[in-house]
Amino acid sequence: MRAKRFRWLRIRGALVFTFLGLWTFFSFQLAGFLLHPNNANPATPAYMQDETPLLGGFQNPTWTTPGWQRAPVVFVMLHGLGGSRLQWSLAARGLAQKGCGAVIPAMPGHEDSPFPNCTYGPKELEVTHDLVGYVHQKNPKAKIVLVGVSLGGQSAWLEAARNPVISAVVTESTFTSFREAKADYISRKGSAIFLMPAIKIVEGRIGSMALSYNSLAAAQQYRQSGRPALVIHAGHDKLFPVRHGERLSQAAGCPLWVAPGATHSNCFTTDPDGYISRLTNLASGTLQGH
Repeated sequence: MRAKRFRWLRIRGALVFTFLGLWTFFSFQLAGFLLHPNNANPATPAYMQDETPLLGGFQNPTWTTPGWQRAPVVFVMLHGLGGSRLQWSLAARGLAQKGCGAVIPAMPGHEDSPFPNCTYGPKELEVTHDLVGYVHQKNPKAKIVLVGVSLGGQSAWLEAARNPVISAVVTESTFTSFREAKADYISRKGSAIFLMPAIKIVEGRIGSMALSYNSLAAAQQYRQSGRPALVIHAGHDKLFPVRHGERLSQAAGCPLWVAPGATHSNCFTTDPDGYISRLTNLASGTLQGH
């Protein structure tokens, strides 16, 4: 009897040990993805060109549309977590066909960015700020429109709120704050207890500054400048519900376009013509003095 009980305790202990080992492995794997989600470097499309402006102190791979340095409006386009420059390339081509320029950087933790980890705010904001400065230096007469999707949208709001060089801002599927984004991510993925180790690893790596960033507050600050904005949100966004877009739109005092049928960060692919039309209409407004 004792032998059977001892054997059962050993089996149970082995199962618990195995579960904890798998949990630890999963947590570090998930944390690794959240810190550096996309190391693949896509081939440059024929309709784009390569540049390496100095961003954050390092040469940063960046795609640009031909002739952007002479365009009256230049869109600085920021991808989100797990995205890439390729995500914006077709939209950039569509904007170029309308006479606008587009500049698309590889964001931290993605592609061949000189910054190996996504920082959820600090380094992304530095890259965005330096790129806006680069665009303004190369094309000082251009109106600069920041366009960001998801995490890139957070950088767009934060930079636009503090930088008067920016003439307009567009964000898509962007969250109101890091804390709310974390809560929605956990609720979507499952058990908060199961995911918490990975989340804590990420928070430990990115530091407390990123946790304090708030797109909603930045949108409210931006509104005071009187500059135009547009909030886009996917109608079927299962990562960050439409309420994020609704609150950002209210804070910025700007229109909200909920793209029917679109999933997170895929509004352009759902309605390319509608997307380009809305961005070029916003650009026309900047040329007319808002």
